Amino acid sequence: MDFWNSWSCCKSDRDEHSYENPIVQSMDFNQAYVGNSPTNKHKVSDNTVRVDDFPWHDGSTYTGQMQSGKRHGDGKQVWEDGSRYQGQWHQDNMHGKGVFSWPDGRSYDGAYENNLKHGQGRFMWPDGRWFYGDWVDGKQHGQGQIFDKQEILHGVWEKGKRIK
Repeated sequence: MDFWNSWSCCKSDRDEHSYENPIVQSMDFNQAYVGNSPTNKHKVSDNTVRVDDFPWHDGSTYTGQMQSGKRHGDGKQVWEDGSRYQGQWHQDNMHGKGVFSWPDGRSYDGAYENNLKHGQGRFMWPDGRWFYGDWVDGKQHGQGQIFDKQEILHGVWEKGKRIK
């Protein structure tokens, strides 16, 4: 097996960009409460609230800022399977700096754009291996480094595949 191509970091039954956007009703942020109790909602500004353990239709929960009924600002989403994202949101998308972790121990810490890894980031496997480098549209693309528990190897990736 080719060492470089055995480093699959993004193939899983549930990658972060495959989550459906939740169904959210528009809210009157000045009067309505999210959830069953007023303690679940805290006003941040005229059109921004902070919610705690807000339930979504897919069984996940969200804690963080919402604006105009969408996740927007800093927040944490936890899915029923144990996957979680904590970081920045923009108009209901993971967007900005964040950490996504899977129940099997894999994690990604880096930049997101529209729910996809995009920019600089580190993907880690539970056995201690990692990839650090450039990402575009959810795939390794550009300069990067891989640590295989013994040495750091440098390379160039294009659309998720090492080309040199």
